[in-house]
Amino acid sequence: MVLGSCLPFEKVAADFSTLPAKTAALFVHGAWHGPECFSEVRRQLAEQGIESVAVDLPSCHSRPGSFQEDVAAVQNEIILLADQGADVVLVLHSYGGRVGTPAVQEGATELIDPAEHFYHDLPTDQQKYWASKLRPLGLAFKVVNAAAWLIIDSKNLR
Repeated sequence: MVLGSCLPFEKVAADFSTLPAKTAALFVHGAWHGPECFSEVRRQLAEQGIESVAVDLPSCHSRPGSFQEDVAAVQNEIILLADQGADVVLVLHSYGGRVGTPAVQEGATELIDPAEHFYHDLPTDQQKYWASKLRPLGLAFKVVNAAAWLIIDSKNLR
């Protein structure tokens, strides 16, 4: 799930209260900002027992970074959280949406449980059967041609 954040922080924190227990929020800041801009909402999430991480984009430092480095930074954090068994929810702000979209497109097939996400409305035995029939996709997504909120379950927080 991707959340586009326009704040207020209380609304962001409240939207997480209905998510599964192993949910972790990954915050991706916009240009000219840093991860500290999410301190308050992360504090509120921590009070609810929800893990969160705020990525620090390499391009938003005194030395020039690249778009590819920013995408890789988000992908690395997604992988770390997923490897810990968390369902990762991205909260993307402004330029963070531009970075988060290819980060998810290039790695999403490795981060979801296909039985749950594609076949959730089938009995468990059929979920497992049909998930076992899925094939790898031989495409590499290098060009972003859609906004994340159009292709991933999203909410715009106001």
